[in-house]
Amino acid sequence: GCDSVYLHSFSGTYGRNIIGIKRGKRFTGWKRYCVIDGHMDCVPSSGYAPGADDNASGTTAALEAARVMKNFNFEYTIRYIGFNAEEQGLVGSAAYASNARTQGDTILGVLNFDMIGYVSAPTRDTMNAHYTTAVPGCSTFVCSFVQAIADTYTQLKIRKVRNTGTGGSSDHASFWQNGYIAMCGIERVLCPGYHTIGDTIGPSGVNSLPFATLVIKTGVAALAKLAVPIHLNIEEEFGNEVRHRIVVYPNPARSFKIFYQIDKDRELKLAVYNTVGQEIRTLAQGNHQS
Repeated sequence: GCDSVYLHSFSGTYGRNIIGIKRGKRFTGWKRYCVIDGHMDCVPSSGYAPGADDNASGTTAALEAARVMKNFNFEYTIRYIGFNAEEQGLVGSAAYASNARTQGDTILGVLNFDMIGYVSAPTRDTMNAHYTTAVPGCSTFVCSFVQAIADTYTQLKIRKVRNTGTGGSSDHASFWQNGYIAMCGIERVLCPGYHTIGDTIGPSGVNSLPFATLVIKTGVAALAKLAVPIHLNIEEEFGNEVRHRIVVYPNPARSFKIFYQIDKDRELKLAVYNTVGQEIRTLAQGNHQS
């Protein structure tokens, strides 16, 4: 689903960052975009940790976002990133974020996921969401926007973690340090195999696919809202026959026309909802032919 993929070299010592780009259809410039990421390296200690939770789980969020969004168009460009050398001090993300600031990139928001594959009983269905008051707009991004997304589309509970500086132990901190809005989504209790050979998938290691699914659903929904979907038409199919069709034209636009076609023996309700699922206005209701 990406228009292009490239490897970002930042060091002669470490491997490269992997960046997939889905080009925005309205704002096509390369320097205005939103990001979902995870770091793809694991810690080389205790016989080399397999890294199932830290951080294959977070990288999976970016991969899954690319997969489910591939057939949709968005106004803004999206970057799906796997950072390298996070365990060595956020090296890969620091190089990327610094370069983005130097070249004047506008980043609408960063959704960084680091360890989202484990929960313990008291913290089931709850994710820590780190934000900072040191970057303007960051607290609103997490406490209002991401919170509303989780409440509207999933059953994930958000525990908001307030930071006053730009330090941190995951790749979101690299963006904070360059003035960008970013969130770190992470499990509340670190998995027992953290940074050991026990960081594996299975009964003795990472074993909470439902929790990871909740987090990834929230991340994908937040990324889609941030990038602004472009809906050209909506169809409902019964067998091989399309019986319901809605076309909004032009799109995007400040004013537009809505055309719809349904069976004459069916009831229609056409309504407008805001981004948190509240109905704003009913446009039509009752039996309609076209």
